[in-house]
Amino acid sequence: MTQDELSRLLQHAASATPAEVPAALEGSIMQRVRTDTGRARRWWMLTGLIVMLALLAGITTAAFIGWSKAVQDPIHAKPPAMPLFKGGPL
Repeated sequence: MTQDELSRLLQHAASATPAEVPAALEGSIMQRVRTDTGRARRWWMLTGLIVMLALLAGITTAAFIGWSKAVQDPIHAKPPAMPLFKGGPL
């Protein structure tokens, strides 16, 4: 396609009047738009649910790992020996 043909094609497309939707199709088009809007809303909710479940699983996993590490830690199993509680001099 040459530059002149492309220019002529673009000028023709710019000057063309937009085609109107027949009245008989308007109802079915609007019904399709409503169906698509509902479908988009359901996908949005599903995606949000998946993200929330992943976040909850991550927090639960982190809490479980932290708890299991704390249970295995022998440092805090018994209080430290302090001279104050032995009755010795301060």
